[in-house]
Amino acid sequence: MHALPTRRHRGFSLIEVMVTLVILAGGLLALSKFQTDIMVSNSQAKQRTEATLRGQQKIDELRSFSSLTEYGNVASGTDTVAGTSASFTRTWTITPHSTPPLYKEIAMTVSWTDNRGNAHSVNLNSMIASNDPKLSGAIINNATSTTTTTTTSSTSTSTTTSTAATTSTTAAGTTTTTARPTTTTTTTTTAVPSTTTTTTTTSTTTTTTTTAKTACQCSRAGNSSNYSAVSPAGQCTSSCCAAYTPKCTGNNCTYTAMCPVP
Repeated sequence: MHALPTRRHRGFSLIEVMVTLVILAGGLLALSKFQTDIMVSNSQAKQRTEATLRGQQKIDELRSFSSLTEYGNVASGTDTVAGTSASFTRTWTITPHSTPPLYKEIAMTVSWTDNRGNAHSVNLNSMIASNDPKLSGAIINNATSTTTTTTTSSTSTSTTTSTAATTSTTAAGTTTTTARPTTTTTTTTTAVPSTTTTTTTTSTTTTTTTTAKTACQCSRAGNSSNYSAVSPAGQCTSSCCAAYTPKCTGNNCTYTAMCPVP
């Protein structure tokens, strides 16, 4: 008897298939985590950009005063604005500088909470100068030029006449005088036209006048109608505090007045 020939089986075993599935599942999980991190990073970048814009918008609002009275009213504060991706809380601190040059320093902090409950914030710093907006204009005179042209022409005529005479004596004692022909010379001179140009120019003048002022701290004791200057010493007067508007109201209140530097 002859033994039957054996057949060789080809293909993958169950263990190989399981190992492949495990590797594939790990790769898919890593890819999913990577995609989630990208989405979170994009959302945070969007919120941070919007927070910066909201803070800069408030700084521009504080800087857009129309008079020195409004400049004196610029003070610290806080508010909340609703954005497209989160709700933002803006907190700003105003620090006045009373020594020239006069200005106020702004420290702006914008904070918010993302979708996962994590707190974030951005900080902005800027300054507000105490320049009166009324002095930002200038007087400008347009330049004017005038040209005058004068043309002069003249004609002169000169005539010269000469006469010659000849004298002869005859034997009879007669004297005869014969005049030669007269020669006339005429000279005509024509002046070349002359041109005179006169130019007048008015220059442009720009005049800007600036009055130095300082931030004075004024106070009111009790419910009295008298206002007195507190600081800085030697630069503020009670009359400026009393004339400055608006003033504070209530008992024992203080406010800031912009007064001329003595």
